[in-house]
Amino acid sequence: CPHDPVTGQLLDVVSRRPAPPNHWSQAWIDALVGISYAAANKPVQAASELSKSLRILGQYDHPLTPIALLTLGRVAMGRQQYNTAINFFYEATFPAAAYGQTELMSDAASAAALAHMVSGQRGVYPPLGPMAAWAHVNSRSLESRMYLVAGANLVHGGATAPGYAMLEKARGTMRRSEMSAGVDGA
Repeated sequence: CPHDPVTGQLLDVVSRRPAPPNHWSQAWIDALVGISYAAANKPVQAASELSKSLRILGQYDHPLTPIALLTLGRVAMGRQQYNTAINFFYEATFPAAAYGQTELMSDAASAAALAHMVSGQRGVYPPLGPMAAWAHVNSRSLESRMYLVAGANLVHGGATAPGYAMLEKARGTMRRSEMSAGVDGA
């Protein structure tokens, strides 16, 4: 956070760019610098560094691409640029899936659904259905989270019966594991 001295120390260290110049690893350093700027509540600098960090050598996604996109979305949310935030969150789900980062997929989809609601859009955030179907095969916890988020979208929009049905789908998914004893189950 901007008030913690560790944030300033981290920004100081990563701003020195501890990697060889013009090396592929600079994308990772850009991501760390951007995330540090975001933590320091410096959105303009954060967005600049994070945008540079998205591709290695301007071409290839890397394991930090999803968190960089997620952070760009959070920066846009802080600036009340909801549609931009939704796009960044949505884009974060693809490299997260490619790198098996289902927690980041969950965070990005949840944040996109929140931005969808805050921006005044009605109904369920459209990608939740396809993401739940993908997750059914790849990640039960992600599947249950997509149903929970869809249920919240529906209830927020006043559709309590369909929202309850989504929550029941989530409960059914959780019954097959110990997830019901966790945060999502509560």
